[in-house]
Amino acid sequence: LLAVATWSTLSSFETRDDLRAQRQVIEALVRGDDQIELSGSGDAVGRVVPTEDGALFVATGLPPVGEGLVYQLWIKDGEVITSGGTFESSRGVAVVTIERRFGDFSGALVTAEPAGGSQQPTSPPVVDSV
Repeated sequence: LLAVATWSTLSSFETRDDLRAQRQVIEALVRGDDQIELSGSGDAVGRVVPTEDGALFVATGLPPVGEGLVYQLWIKDGEVITSGGTFESSRGVAVVTIERRFGDFSGALVTAEPAGGSQQPTSPPVVDSV
């Protein structure tokens, strides 16, 4: 009985987290004109939109990364590219908070990198700003 209750509680947390992520994605996709669009091969697309505290990166259609790999978000400021952190996707969907203020950078891209991330992109972009 304890195992069932624990599983039920954990499932509800996962469901709430999924719903929260879905809400963030939907809000980001329907926001106004201030956004950076990213595209990739297949169905992979993304957007960076402003938030009160910085920016939010959302993506859909991300293909699974290989074993030992994670996605890494890169922030472009002209020719300078810095890491925005590593992340995983769930069913091809990702939501990543960007600590930098929207407008302080010019674009973004995502690559598949070794677990723990890289200092610079080491693979072709999965999505890149257009």
